Amino acid sequence: MNAFDAAELDARVQALLDEHDPKDGDAREFLGAQYDAGLAWVHLPRGFGGLDLPRTAQERVDARLAAAGAPVGGTPKNYIGMGMAAPTIAAFGTDEQKRKFLRPLFTGEQIYCQLFSEPGAGSDLAGVSTRAVRDGDEWIVNGQKVWTSQAQHAHMAILVARTDPAVPKHAGLTYFLCDMTQPGVEIRPLRQITGEAEFNEVFLTDVRVPDANRLGPEGGGWRVATTTLNNERVAIGSRAGAPREGGHIGKVADAWRAEPALRDPAMHDQLMRLWVEAEVFRLAGERLRQQAATGQPGPEGAGMKVAFAKLAATRSRAARRKSCATPSPSGSSACRVNTASTRTPRGRTCPDEPPCRADRGPALFGHRRGAAGRRPSALRRALPARIGGRRV
Repeated sequence: MNAFDAAELDARVQALLDEHDPKDGDAREFLGAQYDAGLAWVHLPRGFGGLDLPRTAQERVDARLAAAGAPVGGTPKNYIGMGMAAPTIAAFGTDEQKRKFLRPLFTGEQIYCQLFSEPGAGSDLAGVSTRAVRDGDEWIVNGQKVWTSQAQHAHMAILVARTDPAVPKHAGLTYFLCDMTQPGVEIRPLRQITGEAEFNEVFLTDVRVPDANRLGPEGGGWRVATTTLNNERVAIGSRAGAPREGGHIGKVADAWRAEPALRDPAMHDQLMRLWVEAEVFRLAGERLRQQAATGQPGPEGAGMKVAFAKLAATRSRAARRKSCATPSPSGSSACRVNTASTRTPRGRTCPDEPPCRADRGPALFGHRRGAAGRRPSALRRALPARIGGRRV
């Protein structure tokens, strides 16, 4: 991006901030204005949330927006939509599909979940047995999906179903965008030992999906799904993961400074460990972002996905819960985490951030204490020796 392009981009960002104060207004309204200004995904074509600029220009936009206190990277609760559905729609969607789905996805008007895994097809995605049968301009879908995050909050789902059982299993799949609010979609929470239900099983009974919601060709679902999974690895391992967790750590640090009850050496040590881990993930994520800028996300993101999901996210959430569990001298919670929420199609409350649970924080800290100070082997393999001249 040359100097003229940079100046023009900066001016566009400033115009957005001048017209829509991110600190005094609805976040969804701001995100809609950001999309309309072409600043949602600057590498996409004009009219689809972009400006036909290099992918790397998005970092410049996000840095300016973050400095102004604006939401960055869409709605946090729509991480599946942003990290998985959006790049897939951008890669395989028709212009009509992009116009229909990308803007409400970015603003959070439509929350997405992923309907891939099944009881008999977890690691082997090609083994899915959920069937989709053509009926005129629609498909009738029947089957069961499992381990589905966000299903209870979702308006839409990215769905892989078998449309031709007579051909080799990789060739008989088709990829759809499915309306989760219609009759025939039954969601059952999977209760964990903690009492929470972060995952769900989803039963699809005669669910109708318009052929207009098919992404890619009939029978081409394997290729489309592979694109989704590659982008999932990059999203979790880099931009959609580490920066968010780093932000959470910052909020806990603010609470630690503001509340005398939290100023103990143990909490200080835990915060420092969390910050170091977030910085490691940020540097490794920079490599993944550079790789994604080529348009060919690779398998390195898988190591980051596993390491980040199991280590950094768990520890950061535990820190936030522990902060919320410690009352201030006034008797109120010391938590400074945003607790804004949105009503979902089923009347449930969907928090912008995971809820604070005082009973889980200390246990999770203890469970992960042994991992502090060393990097998981999967993460080590994903890291280069140096990034930007800095040894990792």
